[in-house]
Amino acid sequence: MDNVRQMEQAGAAAVVLHSLFEEQLQAGAPEFRVDPKTYLEHMSKAKRTGGIPIIASLNCTTLGGWLSYARRITEAGADALELNIYKIPTHD
Repeated sequence: MDNVRQMEQAGAAAVVLHSLFEEQLQAGAPEFRVDPKTYLEHMSKAKRTGGIPIIASLNCTTLGGWLSYARRITEAGADALELNIYKIPTHD
């Protein structure tokens, strides 16, 4: 949360958090330990830390994921939601 304070003091107009990736959650890989609960707690804490908007970021692979995680992020108090949309072609 020190980074959020420092960014605000330096004149940042908002903070965009790192993305929550649905495929990392589904894979359960140990190198991806940012589960939704931890992400939402971090976002809520960042929101309470300063006076600038906190923008969450989300990347999902399923319609249900987009709807569920976007709803949870909104309910946790994000000021905005960045939709991190990209597709890596893996098949011809």
